[in-house]
Amino acid sequence: MEMPSPYDMLGASRKNFPRPQDSSMVVPSNPVPYKRINAQFPTVPMTVSFELFTKFDEDTLFFIFYYQHDTHEQYLAVKELKRRGWEYHTKYMTWFKKHQEEPKGKEVNGAGPGKSYLYFDYENAWCQMIKKDFVLEPQYVDDKPIP
Repeated sequence: MEMPSPYDMLGASRKNFPRPQDSSMVVPSNPVPYKRINAQFPTVPMTVSFELFTKFDEDTLFFIFYYQHDTHEQYLAVKELKRRGWEYHTKYMTWFKKHQEEPKGKEVNGAGPGKSYLYFDYENAWCQMIKKDFVLEPQYVDDKPIP
């Protein structure tokens, strides 16, 4: 038996193509109203309090800060991070916190070594890392008090 050519198969499928009159529109016997509200979903927005943010770990606060721009939640995350001793550096756009004090070494050329800081690496590792001998320039630190 000989295989039909692609053109023959295309012609046959065109002959049997469904037409609009071949089907009718199905009307449901019990239509669902358009404005149906599920009773399980809240209808009033949730109010977020600062006490809730004091229970979050720092990774959660950083997530809220970097991914909830211009919201009340971002404001509350900033407030809690500052309460925990973190400072926002506007030049590097990341958070810094003083690390444990190290024993003071010898001064070289009259200049003391920089301090050790924890910083939150949000671009590469999404974790806290240590930056040794770092000088936190005060003009770039956002030290505005949060009411």
